[in-house]
Amino acid sequence: MLRSHPKPAPYDEPVRVGAVLPESGVEYHEAPPQYGDTPYRYTVIGGDPVLVDPNTRVIKQVIK
Repeated sequence: MLRSHPKPAPYDEPVRVGAVLPESGVEYHEAPPQYGDTPYRYTVIGGDPVLVDPNTRVIKQVIK
C-alpha cells in the first residue's frame, strides 16, 4: 500500500492502462519499493496512483 502521494496531476480523461499523459504538468517519482526494480515512474492522476513509462508517458498500471 502506498503511504503518501505526489500532488495530483491535471488530467480530464478516464484513468486507464494505455492512456497517454500530457507532456507537461505531471510530476513523476521513483516507484515505491514494493514494485521492485522497475523502469516505470509513479504519479497520481485524478486521485488514482498510477505507474507510467516516463519515456512514452503511457499508463502501465492503475493502483487500486
